[in-house]
Amino acid sequence: MELRILLIALRVLDPRKWRMRLLQLAGGSALLGWFWFKSVNDAEIVAALREQKHVERNARIRAAMRQREADYGIGDAPR
Repeated sequence: MELRILLIALRVLDPRKWRMRLLQLAGGSALLGWFWFKSVNDAEIVAALREQKHVERNARIRAAMRQREADYGIGDAPR
């Protein structure tokens, strides 16, 4: 079992494949950096849109509740 682990480690650390490993690392880091930049850059816009949707939804719910209260004659709705 130890020999198998050693062979896997040697295969991963093979100096002939370091260029490919560095390319993979650079590509993955660049992709991760791009996602991080986009998420940080767009965070305020996304939060504002989310807040606007919540406000609109709450206004629709309150209007529907006032209408139902008026229909059933309960609450503060005018009769």
